[in-house]
Amino acid sequence: MNNTYIFQKNSSIDQNKWDELLRNSPYTTPFQTPQFYTFCNSTPGHRGWVCAVEGNDQKYHALCVADLIRERGARSYFSRRAIIYGGPLLSDENQAVFL
Repeated sequence: MNNTYIFQKNSSIDQNKWDELLRNSPYTTPFQTPQFYTFCNSTPGHRGWVCAVEGNDQKYHALCVADLIRERGARSYFSRRAIIYGGPLLSDENQAVFL
């Protein structure tokens, strides 16, 4: 069987599939939750970014929430960064790691 994976990000993320991965993954931390993503987007100087890998079984196999941090003014050019707290969220099968 040929496995096909689709990359989803931000507004194309399916909340139900995200919640299912959170419930079933042995690697879940608070930093991969929709609440943390919302928190990043509501904090000045920060922007949340989420991406997921969806398999042809219509489930997410990997998901990552990043916090994009920007300073103001001239410092912004030198201090842009994205932090992935807690690492990526992986399904128990870890299929998506081997893309």
